[in-house]
Amino acid sequence: LDSKGNIWIGGNQCFYLLSEKDNALKKIKLPSSLGPIDIWTIFEGHNNSVWLGTKEHGALQLDKKNNKIIAQLDAEKSRTSGFCRNTNSICQLIYYKDEIWTGSYQGIQVFDKQTLKLKKKFKAGDNSGLAHNTVITLYQSSKGELW
Repeated sequence: LDSKGNIWIGGNQCFYLLSEKDNALKKIKLPSSLGPIDIWTIFEGHNNSVWLGTKEHGALQLDKKNNKIIAQLDAEKSRTSGFCRNTNSICQLIYYKDEIWTGSYQGIQVFDKQTLKLKKKFKAGDNSGLAHNTVITLYQSSKGELW
């Protein structure tokens, strides 16, 4: 659900936008140059953009005006081991304390919202409190706490 009440639905090589205004379902295709893309999560960003958390392609930032990919967060750069075949899969995206936090099969990665550079990462065994590296969901409570 975005700030205008629209519902975004992920799919394979595309995603759908259900407009609250006219109750119409619009299919938005992704560029085929990226190869097959499964969208696992969708998050509304700042400046009229949408973030797509994908299987094996990291997070893609899409400009809503022209449906063009304008940036990519690459969890592969923060990978610590090659044991999981989904090392560049993003399960969840969230803004928290003016940063972009991603949940993945490699723990949590935190990116600077402006530069999109990796700032820090958390994984099981590094005193972060993560019991396992698989992070499917991130949630900010009404008290501002991240879970």
